[in-house]
Amino acid sequence: MSETSAQVEASPKDTNKGNDFIPIGPTASTTELTNETQNKLDTTYSSGSQKHSLRRSLSKRRKNSTTSKKSDEILVASAVHNAGKLPAANKEGTIGSIPLEKVHPKEMKRVPSRDPNLKDTSITGPGVLDRITPDEKEKMVNSITEDNCDTLYPWRTIGEFHSSGKGVPNTVDSNEIKAYMIETFYNDWYYNMAIVIGTCFFAWLLAYCGFSWWSLLFVFLGTSSVYNTEYRRFNRNVRDDLKRVTVEETLSDKIETTLWLNSFLSKFWVIYMPILSQQVKDAVNPQLVDAAPGYGIDAISLDEFTLGSKAPAIRGIKTYTKSGKNVVEMDWSFAFTPNDVSDMTPIEAKEKINPKIALGVSIGKGVISKSMPILVEDINCAGRMNIKLKFGKVFPNIKIVSVQFLEPPMIDFALKPIGGDTLGLDVMSFLPGLKSFVKSLIDSNVAPMLYAPNHLDIDVEQIMAAQANDAIGVVAVNVSSASDLKSSDFITNTVDPYIVLKTEKSLPGQDTEARTAVKSDIKNPTWHETKYILVNTLNQKLSLTCFDFNDVRKDTLIGSVDIDLGELFQTPSIENRSSELLIGSKSRGTLNYSLNWYPVIPKETKETVNNKTEEAEEASLGLSDSEDQEANGIDSGIAKITLQKITDISSATSFTSNLSPSAKLYINDQLVKSFRTLKRINEPSWNETFEILVDSKSNSKMTLKVFDNRGNNEVLLCQYNSNIEDGLNTLRSGSDFLRGNPFGKIYIDAEWKPVEISDMAVTKNMTSEPFGCVRLNVGKTSVKGSLKGMGDIDPYFKVTLNRHPKYKSKHFSDCSDPTFDDVVYVPVSSSQQSLGISLYDYQSVGSDRFIGQANFLLSDIIEFDETANTYVAKKNISNKVMTITLQDKRRLATQNTMQVEFSFIPTQPVYSPSELEDVKQLEKDLYERKQKFEATQLQNKKEMDRNPEDWEVATITNPFEDDEKKINRKQQLSFDELISVNSGILVLQIVKGSLSRPASFLNIHVDDTIFPSYISSKFRGNRMASDVGYVFVRDLKHSKLLFRVSKKQVAKDQGDVISELYVDTMKVLKGGYDAPANISFNDSNISIQTAFYPTVEQLPRSETIADTGVLNLNIVSGSGLLSADRNGKSDPFVEIYVNRQKVFKSKIIKKTLDPVWNEKASVRIPSLSRTELLFNVMDWDRAGDNDELGMTILDIKSIKPKENYSWNCPLNTQGTIKLQGSFIPQYTKPTMDVIEKNISYTPLKAIGSVGGAGMNAATTVAGAAVGIAGVGAGGIKKGGSLLKSFGGATIGGTKATTDRLTGNSSTKARKSLEYDDTPNVGYATVQSNTPSTPLGANNSNRSLKETPVTPASASSTNGTPTATTAARKSRASSFARTLAPTGTYEGIVNIISAENIAKHVQIKVSLTQGGRMKNLYKTRNQKVNDKGIAQFSESCKFKASPEANIVLTAISRHLLGKDKDAGVAQILLSDPKVQVGDNLAVKIGTGQVVVQINFGQNATKSPPPLPEVPQEYA
Repeated sequence: MSETSAQVEASPKDTNKGNDFIPIGPTASTTELTNETQNKLDTTYSSGSQKHSLRRSLSKRRKNSTTSKKSDEILVASAVHNAGKLPAANKEGTIGSIPLEKVHPKEMKRVPSRDPNLKDTSITGPGVLDRITPDEKEKMVNSITEDNCDTLYPWRTIGEFHSSGKGVPNTVDSNEIKAYMIETFYNDWYYNMAIVIGTCFFAWLLAYCGFSWWSLLFVFLGTSSVYNTEYRRFNRNVRDDLKRVTVEETLSDKIETTLWLNSFLSKFWVIYMPILSQQVKDAVNPQLVDAAPGYGIDAISLDEFTLGSKAPAIRGIKTYTKSGKNVVEMDWSFAFTPNDVSDMTPIEAKEKINPKIALGVSIGKGVISKSMPILVEDINCAGRMNIKLKFGKVFPNIKIVSVQFLEPPMIDFALKPIGGDTLGLDVMSFLPGLKSFVKSLIDSNVAPMLYAPNHLDIDVEQIMAAQANDAIGVVAVNVSSASDLKSSDFITNTVDPYIVLKTEKSLPGQDTEARTAVKSDIKNPTWHETKYILVNTLNQKLSLTCFDFNDVRKDTLIGSVDIDLGELFQTPSIENRSSELLIGSKSRGTLNYSLNWYPVIPKETKETVNNKTEEAEEASLGLSDSEDQEANGIDSGIAKITLQKITDISSATSFTSNLSPSAKLYINDQLVKSFRTLKRINEPSWNETFEILVDSKSNSKMTLKVFDNRGNNEVLLCQYNSNIEDGLNTLRSGSDFLRGNPFGKIYIDAEWKPVEISDMAVTKNMTSEPFGCVRLNVGKTSVKGSLKGMGDIDPYFKVTLNRHPKYKSKHFSDCSDPTFDDVVYVPVSSSQQSLGISLYDYQSVGSDRFIGQANFLLSDIIEFDETANTYVAKKNISNKVMTITLQDKRRLATQNTMQVEFSFIPTQPVYSPSELEDVKQLEKDLYERKQKFEATQLQNKKEMDRNPEDWEVATITNPFEDDEKKINRKQQLSFDELISVNSGILVLQIVKGSLSRPASFLNIHVDDTIFPSYISSKFRGNRMASDVGYVFVRDLKHSKLLFRVSKKQVAKDQGDVISELYVDTMKVLKGGYDAPANISFNDSNISIQTAFYPTVEQLPRSETIADTGVLNLNIVSGSGLLSADRNGKSDPFVEIYVNRQKVFKSKIIKKTLDPVWNEKASVRIPSLSRTELLFNVMDWDRAGDNDELGMTILDIKSIKPKENYSWNCPLNTQGTIKLQGSFIPQYTKPTMDVIEKNISYTPLKAIGSVGGAGMNAATTVAGAAVGIAGVGAGGIKKGGSLLKSFGGATIGGTKATTDRLTGNSSTKARKSLEYDDTPNVGYATVQSNTPSTPLGANNSNRSLKETPVTPASASSTNGTPTATTAARKSRASSFARTLAPTGTYEGIVNIISAENIAKHVQIKVSLTQGGRMKNLYKTRNQKVNDKGIAQFSESCKFKASPEANIVLTAISRHLLGKDKDAGVAQILLSDPKVQVGDNLAVKIGTGQVVVQINFGQNATKSPPPLPEVPQEYA
């Protein structure tokens, strides 16, 4: 490129400000910068951060300069005024930069002064002085001249050496290191140092040879020539880099001309247009033969179709360079204007053919018929279109083509329905408004599909996949037996039959046939073999051919059976069919077989996904809260694998540096595919596709080995080992390749097509052996970003392994910064597995809202320790609290964070009983071989002593080394030695089984974990699919397993549970260790094989049962408390909080500062080492909020089991409280509690204990379960409190105190444009119309706050209420205690009336429980009377637990308009007033609804007596 051309390209184009052209040459400032930083600048272009900063500054200057059209025009000498004053042309005949005043003196009379340019030449734009501050200049220079070791080159992302200093580097791309070394240290430094060294050497050489000083001129002449060459090369590289950056930055602002494309189209159109016209006529006319509409029209035909002689044109293309990775986005301006002759030559215009479409319409029949043409002429179309191409990895490497019109296109044509060419009248111009009507009709139909912002997406990959010859399912052929086989007539021939199975249409890369075993010398053989055949269509035949095996001769055909697979469309399972083996028409025997068809479970179509909620989108990522993901739970299926290419293979093993690579793929150590050998290529590319049936993707091991074929020898170049599921997750996570070991990038595509095959068994050698357990401690989480939708944030988290859920925590209600403090144990079996943590917002109705996620590869958390020969956690991660920034679904960082502590618990590899037998036999054989070898050596030594000349001593490798490694790769432990370690990973292999109900699931819980450690696939009524589950056991001696059959994948309430069984873990382990054990309960039968992998080290006390259990407390007394009442006394009571969750409230002692409670309580302690136990002393007030008297935190970390303690705890204000207690270690039965973590508690039931504590040791309740008390957008939501007065204050303490202790903030009511959709949870009893439930006037007017209620968790000392406590309980509260929180009771809702709601009212009754809503009943439409009251007197029945809520929705009916919701309210079934059966007036909208609920009446025969109301509450 010449200097002149460079100047013209880089010149500013704004002529309105009268500035000179600014050439990119060595100006004063740039020359100085180049001279000072010549070497540094070249180094900068090899580094990442400095290079980016330099380019950014240059592009910024380039962006500030504007461009006008005049500067693009060629300067014509005749058009320049005062041409005589122009400077002389240079040698090339061109003129350099010219002031605009000389070129356009008239237009440039008023221009800014050029005086500032004499002093400051750093101009960033035409006429604009440099606005860069001195600090910015200094930063820019420092970014160029400074070498930062951290940003100069990312060494750790390229290569890393072993810490020991030995071995090859753990590099991931050696070519990048090589390129960096050559570019940075070879090019510039080599040439620069060569000049200096060469000059010194030749000067010394000439002086040494005796030449004079004049000889140095020749040396300096050579030095200057070399330096000039190097300087020109340096300037050329800088100029090219600047030009490349400029083009990349400004390409989206320019419109590219397409003259070459239009020229090609114009030449091609003349040839192709007649062919296209004829093809259109040939395709359309056969369709129009039968398209005559009648009414006198006999026939319709396309007589003429031509689009003219002028080709369509592309006026310009604008390309967007920053659309993203693997995306190309362009704006195309197109035009098809055949009547425009402005860009045509006179000859082309004269010979132009106009577009014409003639539709012939024949009217009449026979002789009197007449053909009338309908003409469409003068067709014109133009517009702007946006085209976006998203590239893929499958040929043709285009995944999606997205097309949209940026604006409605111009469409014009002439329509002549009558008259033809001569008398035809253009009705489009003749009839007013017709053209605009047709245009609007076209726009209304095309706009929803193509006009911006709408776009049409063409999935090229899906189209190509539909045309591919892929498998659509599996045909399982069970060859049972054969009978009466006819042998051949050959002498001494015996029948040795076997069966060959073959389909008509084979899959690419698959074996064309399958064979059974050969049965020797039998005419009635029995095989009982099942062969699985992949088929791409059922419209073909399957042949079963029986052959007679011969040793020497060719196998003899006995007979064959042809089966039409089309029968499987109607009957997927054909059992015990018998068919004759035929040769021609002769019968040669009978074959007995069975057929089963297992289709591929199809993916959801795009339309289906678009119609579903966001939950369906998250299900594809493994993040959805929906548990019914059948395809995700299926472990068997078809793997479609395409090996594209392998790069970065080391060629150091080859003498010629040329490789001849081949590849072999193994599944479970069996060769399934051999890829061809490619000669003399270091980056092989196969692009071969094949499909294989995999019975368990999570347990099937995949091994890909790449060899260098050298004649008969194969040298291993690289390999990849992983199970199939890990490889699929790696590719799904966005990676284009898999990392080979030790080198290589394996570009491979894998597609998983799930197929549910129930009769495939997972064998023992297929199970992945776990090598440890990842321990996660999830702590504080901060939710700062905004979420879609409305409502409070109720966060909870999930832990997944390879997208399979492993844990789900309880949620916090209305809390944006919860502290979970949950410990999760995740057994792992491969370092390639992916560990994910996802954060959600709980929604009681609808799908939960996704907040963020964090994904980790296990290789980022653990590493292999060669010294210990096991995996350990990385030092920079182990036992350190890390603050993780969560990502959204597009893997972009959000403002949400989560604190997580990682640690790793390694386990010991142990031989199973079946493997132990093989190892014992191998040891025996090895011992015999060693004895034989030693005897041989001893004999040889004796012979050598006799004849020493004939013998010599040779050093050989240990011939038994390989066998010894095989034996010692695992430990040989007996069962007693195995269980001596109290912690480890329990492997549960389900061999076979059946559940009591179809469409159900099996959940297995361990100890007190609320989320199941194992979830089976859906049981469909035949037999359970073989599967493997991994359970981490912390304390084997006291551990329990809970087997639960559920209607859903994870049971959410008691209604989902079908049956349960909890047993000792030790019993299950011992029963299924040597042979599968049968576990039967409630018509469910499961056969389980077990294995146990003990941990390397014993777990600390904080990880065992000794850290969890029940703390039996005795709240004895208090002394010296604060005075809160005007009489100088207080009415103190004590509240107990566990991890800021209220679990207990004591009785109230009136008018004292030294209360004596002497009240016992059992408090559930999740972990002694991590639990905060807080005692809050409050003063009860009749009116208003309760007052705080002080609080104290009890240190329970050092408590020992079964020892009695006495504490005298000082309060933080004044006084002390005396406590007594003892700790009983025990596990509690896992519950199905999905309600909020900070206000919901479930009854405790011990299932594992220490020191003889029975299963019912914990008899108290740790809190009261509450219902749902709020409505979000579109339905019910959580967030309310059960004990709530009409004033909104919480009973038992001030609302501020409760929020401060529990970590909650106040919930603000949300408003709607039409009505307040927050449900009313305040309701009052009204006079009952039925005499069965009378209430006095005093009781009906009393508020809840005036009646203190002792929670169910506060058991009394002697098991019976004291006199004071009994006096405080109303009849309703006593009756409420008879209902179990998890029980199911019958109820009736009587809708009595509605008042002041609407003129026409309808009431809808719903039941909500466990985050789901069920519609129960809808009343008929009622019109109000003169008093505004609508009478219903309707009722409906229901069944629910006391934790459920009744939701009432009032609907305002409109005969001509749309019905509207007038309001929502809900009633808590756990409320005592509800369980008594009083009439309740519920406020809805502007009025109220009166209902009566009879709930739980069958739980007791008669209501308990009504005690007297104490005088103090009268």
